[in-house]
Amino acid sequence: MATGQLLAVVGDSAVDRLGPYVTAVPMTGLAAREVLLAWPADSHDPRIAHLLGATS
Repeated sequence: MATGQLLAVVGDSAVDRLGPYVTAVPMTGLAAREVLLAWPADSHDPRIAHLLGATS
């Protein structure tokens, strides 16, 4: 059952673009975490290529 809620972790630079229906709650005191991304090996989605270019 959908509840109409979503939790997303975003960087500080995204907070001013969240829109009027989204509330940012700062998280402090947390240890740094590694983020892993996965996608199908045969994907040719240009958004993935753009993301990889932005993170390298």
